[in-house]
Amino acid sequence: MRVLLILAMLIGVHAGPLPTAAWAQSAADNDAITRVLLAETDHFFARNYDAWAATFVHVPSATQAWNNADGTYVYRLGWETIGARIREFMKNNPTPDRTPLHRENFTFRHYGNAAFVTFDKYMGDRKTAKPIREVRVVERVGSDWKIVCVVAL
Repeated sequence: MRVLLILAMLIGVHAGPLPTAAWAQSAADNDAITRVLLAETDHFFARNYDAWAATFVHVPSATQAWNNADGTYVYRLGWETIGARIREFMKNNPTPDRTPLHRENFTFRHYGNAAFVTFDKYMGDRKTAKPIREVRVVERVGSDWKIVCVVAL
């Protein structure tokens, strides 16, 4: 046992510490993820379906869920369902929503080519609007980050 401990210590000293990239993604990744998350909501509010859809991974496991003011909730599973419902919503509500948006308090937890992100979103006057706690799961697709899960509480 003592030999294994000494051997492990020597290997550790020889190899040196693991680079930061082995533990977390770069600030550039966090910036790219933030841009995608902001773009998703901005495109939705602008009623730009194609640009909105381009921010998502189009897979059967894609998920979208949120609470409604009356205590009910919406849960959608699968890109085909999500995409069809949002396309229908935008067709029936084509006027862009110009409600001011403010997003802050981003936190990131990376898992290789995926990340879990939380943030607060305020719709309307930042001083009086209640925060909506947002959760996103994103995946790297090629060199781009795409959303695979949206939850708004």
